[in-house]
Amino acid sequence: MQHRTWPYGTKKNVMGPGRSGAVASVYVSHYLGAIWLPPTMGKLPSMLRPLLVIDTASRTGATIRKIANRFEAEYQIVLFEEPPLVKFFYELRDEEGGSHVDR
Repeated sequence: MQHRTWPYGTKKNVMGPGRSGAVASVYVSHYLGAIWLPPTMGKLPSMLRPLLVIDTASRTGATIRKIANRFEAEYQIVLFEEPPLVKFFYELRDEEGGSHVDR
């Protein structure tokens, strides 16, 4: 496999939050020949910039925004936007506090 380069020929570093983000970011770091950084780092030294934060799925975007803001990431990628959760009739009934079912 041949290493890919980022735009402008600069070397970048990759980080991913959570389980799925960690797997995706490790894969991308190997594919691009970039350095993988754990999201548990305290502070990101300036020599490890620029930083790409990658996550596989996002429902609200809060997780990737949180880590990207914490490390002041220059790039963010989410691979899949999750649709809203589907609720079953009994979950809706419980939210309404009743035992009726609309038909």
